Amino acid sequence: MKKLSYLLLLGLSLTACKQEKEPREISEVKVVEEPPIYEEYGMVLNDYEVVRDTIRSGDYFGGILNTHGVSSAKVYEIVNHVNETFNPTKLVVGKPYVILKAKDSVSTPEFFIYENDRIDYTVVNIGDNVAAYKASKPVSIRKKTVSGL
Repeated sequence: MKKLSYLLLLGLSLTACKQEKEPREISEVKVVEEPPIYEEYGMVLNDYEVVRDTIRSGDYFGGILNTHGVSSAKVYEIVNHVNETFNPTKLVVGKPYVILKAKDSVSTPEFFIYENDRIDYTVVNIGDNVAAYKASKPVSIRKKTVSGL
């Protein structure tokens, strides 16, 4: 019994005297990833709140803008300024459109973008400076050939 107690005491003293290594400080490198920049229609979409939708049956230009917080008087002003470049009465059912809103507490719409077809689109500035212009998306043409016997 004495031998067992001496062995136990010796085992405890050896483990108690063991110096523990201090944990090494690991310097963490924090990599801050910036969100990717989405550019479309000649504008950086990260700067705006983007609302994408399509024209449905019964939709009209004033109604679309009214649902996004544009007053009827402002819609009338927009239609009178841009009627040479963009005819709001010719909206086609099924065509996509994009509304870019400011990233603020009010989310005021600044641009209305109507896609005429897959390549051409019309940008209507509905902010302070009412204007409209037509533009085209960049197009790349690839020619593929296949041959065989």
